Parts: sequence; structure tokens; C-alpha cells
Amino acid sequence: MKNSILKRFNLLDAAVIIILIAAIVAVAYRFTPKIQQVTDGGDEEYVVTLETRNIRQVSVDALSKDQMFYDNTDPNNLKPLGERIETEVIPYTDYIYKTDGTVVREEVPDKYTVRTKIKVSGKMLSDGFYTKDRTALTPMNSLAITSKYVTTSGQILSIEKWEG
Repeated sequence: MKNSILKRFNLLDAAVIIILIAAIVAVAYRFTPKIQQVTDGGDEEYVVTLETRNIRQVSVDALSKDQMFYDNTDPNNLKPLGERIETEVIPYTDYIYKTDGTVVREEVPDKYTVRTKIKVSGKMLSDGFYTKDRTALTPMNSLAITSKYVTTSGQILSIEKWEG
């Protein structure tokens, strides 16, 4: 009986199986994200610059008035994000097709772009920034925020160390 199994399973078959297992392990290692364990969010202060586009004056006023913002990623579980440091209001511009067929960038009436700087406590790791509540924030991703007067979302432009 052992002879018949050994006849069917030779050294070449074992080498092929070992190579297949090694290839599967290599592919899994390559495509598995390398996430550092965040045990505590840290107490370092950072400034998150959030840009909210195409909003009305009412929202501009609310974003300029509010002092405390909350992470609204999960509306049933609001997490404190940080306090507003500065708000910059810019007229909103968009591409408009003119009747002669040209495309120009023009200001859109009664619409604005708001850049809000929010002071956030957290920790910067090699794979990104984590808030105290272990929420990952990365530039160019969107972030839903809420406050006393407004709920909106915007794009994170930058995350920089607080120099204050």
C-alpha cells in the first residue's frame, strides 16, 4: 500500500506543493494592509484643514459661528473631533459652458467654499493620523462633521502639527 502512494507522490509533486504554498503566502503578505495597532489615540495637537464646497450663506455663517465639531461618520455615535481655530470663506467657482461652446471657470452666485481649521487631539503614525477616539483621518478623504448649528461634509486638505 505504501509503495503505491509513494509511486503516485514523488519529490517533484512535493516541490510543486511547497512552491504553491509559498506563492499564496507571498501574495497574501503583499496585499494585506500593514496597519499599526493604535492602542491609544494620543494627546498631541494637530490642525485638520477641511474644505466644504458649494454651500449657501446660512451654512457659512454656521461654520463660522460654531466652536466645537463632532465626527458624524456614524450619526448614532457622535465622537468629539475638535474645536474650530479659523474659517476662510472663498467664493465658489465652477466650470460653465457658454453658448459659444467655450468652457470658463466662473463664480457661482450665492455659493461659497469654506476652509475650516479644526484643532484635533491624536497621534500621527506611519500609516496616517488617528484621533483620540481611534478614527483614522487622511488627506484627500471626506469627513462628515456636525456641530450645534450645522451638519455637513468636506474634504480633508491637510493634517499638520499644531504650532500654538
